[in-house]
Amino acid sequence: MPRWFRISFLLLFISIQAGAIEAIVSYCTFYEKKPYIEVYWQIAPQSLRFIKTEDGLLISRMKTDIIIRNDTGIIGGDHYYSQTPGFQSVQQAAGQTMLYMRRYNITDGKITIELNVRGDADSNNRYSFKDSLLVEPNINKPFYSDIQLLDTFYKSNQASIFLKNGEQHIPLCANFYDERRNMIHYYGELYNANRSEIHTLLHKVYISQKPMESPYQRYTTVDSVSKKEMQAFSGSFNIATLPSGNYYLNFSLEDKDGLLVASKSQFFQRSNVTAAALAKNDTTNSDTGFVNINTLNLNKTFIGKYTLLQAKAILKMIIPTSTPVEMQAIRSFLKKPDELYMRYFIYNHFSTINPKDPERAWKEYSNDIREVNKLFGSEVTPGYETDRGFVYLKYGKPTERVQVENEVGALPYEVWQYNALTAKVAGSNQANAVFLFYRPSEYLSDMKLLHSTVPGEVRNSQWRTILYTNGGGSNDANSRAEQYIGNR
Repeated sequence: MPRWFRISFLLLFISIQAGAIEAIVSYCTFYEKKPYIEVYWQIAPQSLRFIKTEDGLLISRMKTDIIIRNDTGIIGGDHYYSQTPGFQSVQQAAGQTMLYMRRYNITDGKITIELNVRGDADSNNRYSFKDSLLVEPNINKPFYSDIQLLDTFYKSNQASIFLKNGEQHIPLCANFYDERRNMIHYYGELYNANRSEIHTLLHKVYISQKPMESPYQRYTTVDSVSKKEMQAFSGSFNIATLPSGNYYLNFSLEDKDGLLVASKSQFFQRSNVTAAALAKNDTTNSDTGFVNINTLNLNKTFIGKYTLLQAKAILKMIIPTSTPVEMQAIRSFLKKPDELYMRYFIYNHFSTINPKDPERAWKEYSNDIREVNKLFGSEVTPGYETDRGFVYLKYGKPTERVQVENEVGALPYEVWQYNALTAKVAGSNQANAVFLFYRPSEYLSDMKLLHSTVPGEVRNSQWRTILYTNGGGSNDANSRAEQYIGNR
């Protein structure tokens, strides 16, 4: 049976009358000769449908299905029913957080996880999660497990599903830290240190703004490494003064000269209104993703009406206008969705554009999305996921768009000319900018970006070899590609 804990949790879920179960899922891969995976999930009791028992208590019954697959089929899983304790009221239920954990042996290679929870009282009261990951084999050199974020940990050998190496590790399913959570606790394992020929190894843990870049301020610890087959590391950082933003918790195994031997990173998000106020005029924090974050009930904002799948789609839509730090966060969210914090991220993205009216900023951008879907979308691919849609969203409508379908000796192509190009985020500003798109196959309806004169974009000096079927270039003096690009 799952254990219950009174842990701090950001309860911004919809009311008890809502249809969907609200949950957050995470997982970590560890090794005992062979890999195994731990799956953790929290359910907000407010989102469950309760029934009243004969003695007047409120309970909710759920059916849980977990399926673990690899390329050959199902390799693990569970199917079981569970029931909440009896509560006197919904308010009492809301004060609890249901925390579950399951562990499964897995293989290396691609693994798919499916988790489905359905309430017995209402077939629409359900939650579904699906994700995939690539599990590395147990290699003959030092490497790390995944980094597990913890709600708390403490020394105890009492038997429980959370016991590991003499400590109780209570998992934290979300990678979001608001002002009520000012400590970041972590756990991880290092394998095969005994197989390293390096005499002295150091294990460094630190926080950075990008994966494995230099440490941010003082958030660093260093431990010596024993030459063991497995060594466990747990610890904490006080992040009370860490400004709002996107960060990474990093494990780094180094030799005495600082040469990197192994590494692992874990993305997390920080919302710290107090630190943001203190750092309002501090430009050193301007690249953390979102310093002036808003902590609010998202259900009352424009993002509240969208489903998880729609929120994931919006994340993809905003990639063209995102900073490099934001793009790293988006890739992390798409790989391991945390619905509540994805919504925070989207809200703050548009709040940065228009602090007084984020919804207006979203509506204006969604008009651009509709335009690129109309211009470049297909039944298979929405316009915002195409190369032309990406450029359109990032730089706006081109000054001139030249479509060439039947040039002798050339594949179908388009040339986009910008008289004065300005990116919607910090980036290239250039006069007389050109983009060249082409259709590599008659079976494709979409075009791919082949070459651009814009720094930071695709630059292919051999574009003629690809565009022209003779592999050498155009014999037509009127070729539009030659006229617009030439030797640029």
